[in-house]
Amino acid sequence: MKHAIYTTLKVIKDQLQDYLNSDAFSFDNVSQNNDGESFSPAITTVPDNVLLGNVALIGAGVEGIVMTLLKIEEENAAKQYPVFEKNGNKVKYLQPPIHLNLYTVFSAVYKNGNENFDTKYEDGLKQISNVIQFFNYKRYFTQQDAGGLDFNMKVSAKLISPSYDDLNKIWSVLGGKLFTFVLYKFHVVTMSADEATSTGNVIESIVIDTP
Repeated sequence: MKHAIYTTLKVIKDQLQDYLNSDAFSFDNVSQNNDGESFSPAITTVPDNVLLGNVALIGAGVEGIVMTLLKIEEENAAKQYPVFEKNGNKVKYLQPPIHLNLYTVFSAVYKNGNENFDTKYEDGLKQISNVIQFFNYKRYFTQQDAGGLDFNMKVSAKLISPSYDDLNKIWSVLGGKLFTFVLYKFHVVTMSADEATSTGNVIESIVIDTP
């Protein structure tokens, strides 16, 4: 699937946006969790924009939840051998799919009117709580319940708790301003190459020469 990383994060962004925008919390798109249990989102009057971008580069006046891709990691445990497809008497050899983990930061950016970077801490806590609640009930994303994903893609969300040392490194990379945030790992994005690495004919028989 082309643009798999962008598509995955865009699907998650849109579903989280729908969750936060639900009127009186009659939430249609995610009315049940992955175990079939009904739930209602927590009530909040905080602005509900969900933005996909670099939180280190946000401008004045921007408010909402900012999704920032922090790290891309290959899932080594899911590595496979090269695969092939047979079509008649021809064989097409393909590289195996790539399985990725996407480490994504969700930052709550809410500012007072007087100063551009004076974060409204209470509003941030409310929205980060809603983000955690959303992923608690919506832990998996597939084509069936998340249009835009490829049919063979299944994405799961896992909450990551970074150490204090990791926190320092993360926010040093993200511009040094500490917003209320939560970190998730999305596993696994499957990216398959459509182009064949080589082609050949089907081996129909083997002849062994004997002296």
